Amino acid sequence: MRILAIYAHPADVACEASGTLALHAERGDTVYVLVVTNGEAHHNVITENISSAKMAEVQQVCALLGFASRSFLFLPDRQLEPHKMMSLHIKAEIERHAPDIIVTHIPVSNAKYLGEHEVVGEAVRRAVVLSKHKPDQIFYFPMDNSLDTTDMLCHDLVCDIWIDTTPVIKKKLEAINLIKSQGYDGKCAEKIIEARDGRWGMLAGCSYAEPFLRARAQTYEHLPREKPPVTGPNGLQVEYKLLGDV
Repeated sequence: MRILAIYAHPADVACEASGTLALHAERGDTVYVLVVTNGEAHHNVITENISSAKMAEVQQVCALLGFASRSFLFLPDRQLEPHKMMSLHIKAEIERHAPDIIVTHIPVSNAKYLGEHEVVGEAVRRAVVLSKHKPDQIFYFPMDNSLDTTDMLCHDLVCDIWIDTTPVIKKKLEAINLIKSQGYDGKCAEKIIEARDGRWGMLAGCSYAEPFLRARAQTYEHLPREKPPVTGPNGLQVEYKLLGDV
């Protein structure tokens, strides 16, 4: 299976959905990474050669997690707005890699404005519409409090896919530690893992997890009767599947 992960910033490659993608890489799936901006204006603790330093970090993260390739659009950081040209660039990458699955930022937010993560998610959505190649599914990873529940009747966006990333959580921690240009290494990396992935694991019924929201609902011949074989630590039943299995 081919997966194309599309990110707004270089550091996102280590922090967002990286555990899930590492699991896919370990089982033999091909993971391609596309980074839209150079990340020069985000959370920097360095003052020189910022863009090249962040490109090097992405290369290191991809090598560590077993990703096949990485590419950049080099759009200016903090200046992203929805426009057709960005979608056309992304469309070209979709047609070049022909992914079965796309993983990217969710294109909506609880805020009154769209940040760069949401802008990229919307650009990806438009690119898929324009592309000759159609992936089987887009999996969005939310980055706000809409993912703080598993109640599907919640009056907000709710993630419908949770991936147990416990087997690769040490590898994800190592990947975040590589983001030294933004000061994510050391205690910060540990806090990110425990505060986010650990919290998600509590919701998902396992130690560590990552949440996703499918772009399109699934169609079945009959109501699916899913009987997960594993019971998580908080009593929730957990079924260990990856994105291509759902």
